[in-house]
Amino acid sequence: MIAVPIPENEPRRLSALRRYDGPESIPHEAFGSILQLVTDILGLPMVSINFVDEVQHFAKASLGVDLVNLPRDESLCAWAILSPEVMVVPDLQADARFHDHPMVRPGNAAGEAEDGLRSYAGAPLTTPDGERIGTLCVAGGEVHDLNARERSILASLAQLVMDELELRLRERELEEAVSYSRVLARVSGLAEQDLSASQMAQHLAELLSQVTELDWVGLTELRSGQLHLMNEWSAGRLPPLLGARLRLEVSPESGVIARSLKRQAAVFVDHYADYPDARPHLAEAGLGGVVCLYVTDVGGTPQLLLAIRQRPDPWTEAEQALFRAAGRSLRVALERQQRLQDMQQAAYTDALTGLRNRRSFDEDIAQLGDRNSAYAVAMIDLDGMKAINDTLGHAEGDLLLQTFARQLTRGLHESDHAYRFGGDEFALLFSDLPPDEATLDRIFRERIERTVKQTRAGGFPDVGASFGWASVPGQALSGVQALELADQRMYLQKAGRGRRSVADAQGSPES
Repeated sequence: MIAVPIPENEPRRLSALRRYDGPESIPHEAFGSILQLVTDILGLPMVSINFVDEVQHFAKASLGVDLVNLPRDESLCAWAILSPEVMVVPDLQADARFHDHPMVRPGNAAGEAEDGLRSYAGAPLTTPDGERIGTLCVAGGEVHDLNARERSILASLAQLVMDELELRLRERELEEAVSYSRVLARVSGLAEQDLSASQMAQHLAELLSQVTELDWVGLTELRSGQLHLMNEWSAGRLPPLLGARLRLEVSPESGVIARSLKRQAAVFVDHYADYPDARPHLAEAGLGGVVCLYVTDVGGTPQLLLAIRQRPDPWTEAEQALFRAAGRSLRVALERQQRLQDMQQAAYTDALTGLRNRRSFDEDIAQLGDRNSAYAVAMIDLDGMKAINDTLGHAEGDLLLQTFARQLTRGLHESDHAYRFGGDEFALLFSDLPPDEATLDRIFRERIERTVKQTRAGGFPDVGASFGWASVPGQALSGVQALELADQRMYLQKAGRGRRSVADAQGSPES
């Protein structure tokens, strides 16, 4: 047999076929009267309604012949859908395409004419947008041609089959619309709930999956040019290779994500393999339909919701409306979360210097105490602050505090923190401690001396600083005791040195 050509519009044709839910959703009885009319008018004994998918032709309804599913390469109907006209083959044995077909050769047509099929005619089932998804076909065991009138009748009856399919599609769409409306109301209602962004994304994915086929949903944010996954939901059907490549190859520099970021809008891709900027490895791994939903920009960090499915179906208007509603609810959650973080940040941050404040210090040492962690506290007091305020004004004094704070934190280990307690008092909290106290004293001393030197170079030549430190559990039993001891040592150093800067100080703080 000659191989059946594949139509150029095959992806669209298959998507159209899937819209009608294939054969399983339509009862055989729906087409009984049409099949009888075909037999009565055309006088051929065998009539069937067949659909053609990627790999086979499958029969939905038939009269005079058993329902038969055939590989696509053996399907006469796969040839019939190649043209909008009725395909008539009066003598299959005389046609080079079919003369060696297993149902045409004598003795290989079980359940049909004794000598096998000899004639065939198929009218394509054509959707309103022009996609041919199957056929209404007739066949017989004898050579038989159809005249122009009979071909027109077969085409008209095929249109009746499509009308039935369309009617059932509209009924199903109406039922789905009710379901979509219910889900849409629940999606919109999520915005009123006090949920974190991750919790919101999880709820949205679960709701959306009730009415649309989804394989994976992820909430991501763009930081330093890289996408970071904040939350993900999976239906459990995603091939491991596709999941791995999604994490490795999804990039904000081109493709769907770049387009969504540029437009700050949702981008819907029905068939990823046909997308101009598609990454071949993702398409080969099974990526079908894609949604990239720009949600919001929180503090300069864009947030996006990604959704994928393996089946390359068009995203319907209802599905797109649901995703946009999901984006609105998610934006509310993200902005609410950011406002909460901003308020928490304000409560734990010194407004002038940007350092952590006393409240933050108390919570940090409490957490270290709960973990039984070792740590050390240094108290620092600026020398010369009052003179600057009195002679140059408080604005210059504020600038001094900001400069000192900035230099104090330069190169600070991520596990260590600097604080401003108020006025000209600062603190350091180190939890990554060296093995001995002498080294710890040197580290504190060098950091403060360097801070004073850099602050002087920043326009405050007369500034200095006094400090004292204490460790837990080495020198104190608690954070409160360590803070009191460090404070005492700081004031002892200040009293012993007068107004000298720490850069000129000799020896270690008194024990």
